[in-house]
Amino acid sequence: MPGVLIATIGDRDPESKSAPMGPLLCAITLRPDRAVLIHTARSHVDYPANARATADRIRQSVPGCDAKCVLLEIDNPSKTSLLLERMPGILPRDLSERDEIHVCGTSGTPQMGLVLHLLAEARWGVKCVRHWQVLDPTRLPPGADRLTTLPLDRIWHHHDLQEALELLRQCRVAEALARLEPIAGPTKETGRVLDCARLVCRTLLLADAYQRQAITRLNDELQKNASQAVRSVAPRTSSLAEWYLKLARSGDRKLWAGELYARAARIAEADNVAQALVALATASEVAVAAYLKTHRGFDPESISPDALGKASAIWPDLKDRVRDGSQVDGQPSVHARATPGTETARPPRLEGWRNLYELLCKFENREADARLTAVANTRNGIVHAGTSEPSDSETLRRGLEAAAELQTSFGWPDPRTLPGHPHSVAAVAQELAKRAHIALDDL
Repeated sequence: MPGVLIATIGDRDPESKSAPMGPLLCAITLRPDRAVLIHTARSHVDYPANARATADRIRQSVPGCDAKCVLLEIDNPSKTSLLLERMPGILPRDLSERDEIHVCGTSGTPQMGLVLHLLAEARWGVKCVRHWQVLDPTRLPPGADRLTTLPLDRIWHHHDLQEALELLRQCRVAEALARLEPIAGPTKETGRVLDCARLVCRTLLLADAYQRQAITRLNDELQKNASQAVRSVAPRTSSLAEWYLKLARSGDRKLWAGELYARAARIAEADNVAQALVALATASEVAVAAYLKTHRGFDPESISPDALGKASAIWPDLKDRVRDGSQVDGQPSVHARATPGTETARPPRLEGWRNLYELLCKFENREADARLTAVANTRNGIVHAGTSEPSDSETLRRGLEAAAELQTSFGWPDPRTLPGHPHSVAAVAQELAKRAHIALDDL
């Protein structure tokens, strides 16, 4: 990969008190294939002569280096607006992000150096240029390293982290994680914020995929290695991690019904209406099934004869809705078709939102909530017919209200208060942004 050094020339180049100044020291250390030395016209100092002398010294010190001097025609090299106008026209035109580009703006006016660094970033790509500063030897202890990098990438880290946290606040979790992955924390504090943000994103994505063991491993590592640090940096993040660790270790369907609701709300927050409706219908179905099992002794996945008898007493049509283990969609099941003597009988079960919800209403003398029925009907249209309507957004909004009310009517926690709900996720993002000294846009 060709190496190119672009540097500004000042009144002390190429050396001062036998010490190489910025352009020369960079060339000696970095050993580029090319050097482009930007200088202004002669004034109180013969800058063209300084540039030529620097080019000669570079050729001597770095054999094979093609060092060239380029005149920057400008009356006032301290005027930033004029530099921004003139300097782009003299920068190399044959470079790209594939080249190894080094920039040193130590010599010349401070404004020349500033504009050179900014233009290099703008022309050849963010984070594709290495920026260098050469320190004054008279202000350093003996033997100190004079050549240092300018961490301009911190500007972009700040920008990338801001965008990632904004995506997280909007529950666009996969996009947020993709943006977070390549960022390296320029400071210890920012590094902690990055670790917390990645933890939140990975946990939410694993919860979406029902990867309970992976959630446990991820958050166990947090508890062992960084729990105190995370609590001190971001207590809301720590609370979210602890909640999902509890959830992953639990088989309590009540908890998972709440998380499924929160997941549907997160999908809705990310503006995926169709997917959110499907997720909300599933969450409500799981919630009703869990309630029937825990509060009514009726396990829809494994109906005992006693439970079936009691339920049929209040809903005579129930037996027609129950699926016998010997049939699937009206046909003999694989269990019934097995070799005689090897059958594994499946217990009767009740499936589908319509059946479960109707049974719940019969048990408790409830009026069916039309908002939940609309969600189920719309879900069926999306899944089976691939249809969607402009009114789906309103159906989703009303359905989220009704599904939360349904769970609270069971005496369960309001799922809108759970750590995985969009309101809580947004609060986590805001907390992390504050720790990183980032302001998120107003929603």
